[in-house]
Amino acid sequence: MIFHYFKIAFRNLCKHKTQNIISIIGLAVGLLCFCVCIYCSRFVESTDHCFANHDRIAELNLYDGKADRYFSGSPVPLAEDLRTWALGETEAISSVTYPRERPYYVELSPEKTLPYELETIEIDTCYNKIFTPEMVAGHWKMASQSLNSVILSQSMAIKIFGNAESAIGKHMTLMRRLNTSPESTPKTGGIVYTIQAVMKDIPLNNSLDFMQNIDMLTVNDSEGLLQSPKRHNMTGANTYALLSPQTTCTDLEKQFSKRDYTYTLYGEAYTVTASSMGARLKKTGCFLSGVSYRNCRYTDITSRADQLFPFPYRFFLQPHQGIQYHENDRMQLETTLLFTIHTVIDCHIHILHIGIIRHRIIGESHEFLFAGLCNDLYL
Repeated sequence: MIFHYFKIAFRNLCKHKTQNIISIIGLAVGLLCFCVCIYCSRFVESTDHCFANHDRIAELNLYDGKADRYFSGSPVPLAEDLRTWALGETEAISSVTYPRERPYYVELSPEKTLPYELETIEIDTCYNKIFTPEMVAGHWKMASQSLNSVILSQSMAIKIFGNAESAIGKHMTLMRRLNTSPESTPKTGGIVYTIQAVMKDIPLNNSLDFMQNIDMLTVNDSEGLLQSPKRHNMTGANTYALLSPQTTCTDLEKQFSKRDYTYTLYGEAYTVTASSMGARLKKTGCFLSGVSYRNCRYTDITSRADQLFPFPYRFFLQPHQGIQYHENDRMQLETTLLFTIHTVIDCHIHILHIGIIRHRIIGESHEFLFAGLCNDLYL
């Protein structure tokens, strides 16, 4: 009987070949799109879950009540100030700088060095307690107690040295002076860093550097922002706090209000707020198709557009004057390069704007890639 059912089904398939092929392909494409959407959704929603204490990590930001907006980052001294408090709501407070690419000469052997551009984040000694990186070689204690220490990612250590153990003790020489370097540093760099540890790779879905590989961390960096005199006059980092058990971000904000605590920057007092790590980025829509453009470089525009939007498109380049981000920020905005991508889907014109906002804060250059989608135009 069952064989008879299969025979009838097969005959019906052969009788209506075109219709059945279209139905099967449509069903397959629908299931594929559904699976991709679920995967992307789970990938973005699980952001920062790679950190063991992700549900207890709070991000501290400055809020301007007059303009009703948040600062893009926070000053390094904010963490330094809060550490002087006897806060029962927090166990540790850390300042983590924006990720930046730095050029190094990496020592492979006493006779051989090679140049590398490595995605670098500068951290302080409290980073370990909040984010608990897992070391595969070397020790965090050695890195935290040494000047100009480097914690290399496992994948980068294998790429450069062949294995993680061989990276320990090797030297990396900075190829140029940084914007935060002291005046005594030559323009050609020359500052030597030592690889003290190798950590497991941080997954791409993290708020520190979303969808970017973090190649290395620097601790006690003499050339970095955390030890620079410029840190008092700029927002070049993010401040994170490890909340005590049973404590919420609201409890921490109540403690700020109770002490009437504000942070003064550029002569203005700003409110300090606390939110779950990555919550503000998701709320403001900084994740687009699973990618954050907060720290993209100028040269990444075309390649990222090709990766995210492989459908046919045509570009129109036109200058677009940037708008002042905040009247109290010492920020110089430059011309924004705007790409406009037109596609036609189901008789609707889909327009995607991709461009770069470039600005300088106290001599330090920053670049932001932005995107906006308009689907309301009818052909």
